[in-house]
Amino acid sequence: MLLLVECLNTLVDHADYFIASWQEGVTIAREVDSAAVGMTFDAYHHQVNEGNLISGLTQDIDLAHHIHIADVSGRHEPGSGEINYLNLLSAAKRAGYDGYIGLECVPTKRDIKATLAPIRQIVDQVNHCE
Repeated sequence: MLLLVECLNTLVDHADYFIASWQEGVTIAREVDSAAVGMTFDAYHHQVNEGNLISGLTQDIDLAHHIHIADVSGRHEPGSGEINYLNLLSAAKRAGYDGYIGLECVPTKRDIKATLAPIRQIVDQVNHCE
């Protein structure tokens, strides 16, 4: 069993949430010092609260056991906002991430295939880069 800590943004969605920064979560996970405790890196929340997605994720990639993705603003599907997911996921892969990616968004399209198409293209490109 694995316990994952997730940091949520306090600026838009979760005022007064206990763990608002990636570094706070990292500090907690490192202090617990257990292989059964890790982090969920939620790119949407991180971008809203902190920015610097690539350095935030890659500096502590050993603790990242799951990546949640949604775009800013609006928490919509990748490709609908400001986050460059090709760059972020490529950097995560180069840093050694080989875990799951969870699409945690509010779709702007009714067609699920159309919603998933941009992220499938990005994942395909990341997986085929050397």
